[in-house]
Amino acid sequence: MNNGFFRVAAVVPRVTLADPVANAKDITEVFARLESAGVDLAVFPELSVTGYSCGDLFHSSLLLDAAGKALSEIAAASDGHRGMSSAGWQRVVQLRCGGCRGEDSGGGA
Repeated sequence: MNNGFFRVAAVVPRVTLADPVANAKDITEVFARLESAGVDLAVFPELSVTGYSCGDLFHSSLLLDAAGKALSEIAAASDGHRGMSSAGWQRVVQLRCGGCRGEDSGGGA
């Protein structure tokens, strides 16, 4: 917070469909640039970790496991930073697909 203002950035990252590793890399790079510019909260779109049009791939444990690992990488990359980020990923709970959001405040999701 600077002079009583809380700077928020709505982000449209480059998303590679079904490639959480590449997406996590892009998210962490964008977050680092925004934080150095004084942004306090960077908000990424839903499913920015996996991509949106994955259809049946959302039932693939390979994609879901990779998305979980990517989210951990995003959290680890922000460890020790003062800013916050919010990114979306897909999660299957009891055979129901649903979008989820992970918030991270200086490490930890």
